Amino acid sequence: MDDHDATLTVAEHQSLTARYGANVKVWDLNGRRFAVRAPKRAEWQAYKCDQQSGDPTTKADAQVLLARAVLVPVDPDGSVDAERKAFDALGDEYPALLDLLGALADSLGAGPLGVREVKPPSSTPRVSETPTSPPTP
Repeated sequence: MDDHDATLTVAEHQSLTARYGANVKVWDLNGRRFAVRAPKRAEWQAYKCDQQSGDPTTKADAQVLLARAVLVPVDPDGSVDAERKAFDALGDEYPALLDLLGALADSLGAGPLGVREVKPPSSTPRVSETPTSPPTP
């Protein structure tokens, strides 16, 4: 597989963003592409509850369950059900790949915007704001 195989066509990208918004990502896992859209609030809340579950299996699979919930077809004629079946089949062969896609789905919950602290103004005036002495005669 080369880098070209891991590239969306312009038409595929436009189709995906038209159907699911700008915050949809596609990853290649073991030669098959999986598209994951950003989770909705209810999906995110269910994920957070799964992380706190008393059932150790649910707790361990929280990210996998999130990824499965937000899978979408790359092909506009595809179905979510078919994507989930392919996802499950991948997990039967390579279970750690489901965890990987789960972690990637988790990252989409933060959205595309960067987060940074907005700092208060400095208490030291800038040089251009420092009064200058009048010229001496």
